[in-house]
Amino acid sequence: MNENPPNIYNVTFSSSGNKDSKIRETHTFEFSLTDFNDCTTTQITLPNELSTYVRDFNFKNIILEVPKQNNSKFTLKYPDNPGENVKIVAGWKNFCFDNDIKLGDRIRIQFNRFDPNVGQVFKIET
Repeated sequence: MNENPPNIYNVTFSSSGNKDSKIRETHTFEFSLTDFNDCTTTQITLPNELSTYVRDFNFKNIILEVPKQNNSKFTLKYPDNPGENVKIVAGWKNFCFDNDIKLGDRIRIQFNRFDPNVGQVFKIET
């Protein structure tokens, strides 16, 4: 049986080295798209850390970008029970199809401080 690597959440701080530059904060989430996190062809329940991140900012939507391909805007669905994770429903299927993302793939999503609801999506080769 194939075991999926654990979810990863990391916050990093960096600057461009310019004395006038501001510190840049990046939030990185890496996880496998599996049945475990209720990922289907039409929706995804966000992993715990990513769900907490969108709740902390009270986002109504997020934009996911695949570098050199396309981006999609998603409306977030907040469950009535605050103990349940936030979901992406509408548009998830088309996003996955357009970017060749399939159930079982591992992805990394990076958000930065300047556009905290815009995440760059990278498919991780395993």
